[in-house]
Amino acid sequence: MQDTIELLKECNSGVKMGVSAIDEVIDHVEDSRLESILKKSSEEHSKIGSEVHMLLNEYGESEKEPNPMAKGMSGMSLARRPAHLRDLLTKRQ
Repeated sequence: MQDTIELLKECNSGVKMGVSAIDEVIDHVEDSRLESILKKSSEEHSKIGSEVHMLLNEYGESEKEPNPMAKGMSGMSLARRPAHLRDLLTKRQ
């Protein structure tokens, strides 16, 4: 059970980091299609975050905040490379 809790905490942290990264770049997006993709992705991340939060509450556990250093580095990297971000988010497999 402890492994499940740790996995949920990591998922929670990752979701928060994802939403934060999207929030940092969305105001700089000029392509309406990309903006729509980012908004949808943020909404999906938030929904997953809510579900993970509920599961953590069921186990009586608290959320895990993203590592501030990783969060800051992610934001700086994304801010410098909007074209790279666009390519990552719109790439179809």
